[in-house]
Amino acid sequence: MKKHLIHIAILLLIAGLAGCSKKDEASLFGDTPGQRAAAEVQKNQAFLTAAPYGWKAVIFPGLFRGRGFFFKFDEKNQVQTYADPSLKLISPAFGDPGSSGYQVKALQRPSLIFDTYSPLHILSDPSNGTVGVGYKSDFEFSFVSASPDTIKLDGNFNHAPMILIKATQAEYTAYQNKGFDAVKAAFINYAIATKGKKITLAIDATHNPECKIVTDQDNDRTFTLTYTDDKGVVQTQTTKWGPTVNSIFFQNTIVYNGIVINEVFYDSAKLSLYIQWQGKRYDLVVAP
Repeated sequence: MKKHLIHIAILLLIAGLAGCSKKDEASLFGDTPGQRAAAEVQKNQAFLTAAPYGWKAVIFPGLFRGRGFFFKFDEKNQVQTYADPSLKLISPAFGDPGSSGYQVKALQRPSLIFDTYSPLHILSDPSNGTVGVGYKSDFEFSFVSASPDTIKLDGNFNHAPMILIKATQAEYTAYQNKGFDAVKAAFINYAIATKGKKITLAIDATHNPECKIVTDQDNDRTFTLTYTDDKGVVQTQTTKWGPTVNSIFFQNTIVYNGIVINEVFYDSAKLSLYIQWQGKRYDLVVAP
């Protein structure tokens, strides 16, 4: 009888410790996994809808050059879209601006899902590009990082990266007035005018790396920075780019002499290009 009572006491002790363990786990992590996922979804949706003038966006499909978009998300799960003019050539019926549906859901990671056909789907449609795979793009994306100004996404299937940059009122107005067409024409004209000429990024008297911008004029979209380092070795950094309404945005960051370059802006008044770093402007200079 005494042994039986001891066994019961041990079982009760184990059960009590297990219960404490569960309580400690809940206390340690706060909310349940489901509650934390719901909170992340709510936070990310709030970021999307809080931008009053929408988001400039650039996506980099696996089998295509960088493409530009504009998205304005509302609280009724509708998104207004303006797309890279090149998509109209691929799919005339779906390349126009318009509204479609979206959702933010907790999948394996909190995800942004464009759930009705839109210009974005042209890049992943298997009837376009390479038969069966399209351009290896995505229309469902996981949130990699999110802030009020910048959101980085990763495609859930093909891992096509997409970056959203908070737009200004002037940029939103430009998208509404065919600004995409204007910036595309501007960069093509720039490429034609500077063909065969040396272009340098004017940093200071001793730092003027050479730049090369490849545009649709040459059936590609790349930016290359070339310079000689302090050991006399020629260094080259190249990245793909996609257009916004007033710039080209890089897939990969280029770093030179401590300056971080993500974007090259177009100055429509001076008909020139420049970068910005920590509030300072650095121009791309074309040799005569």
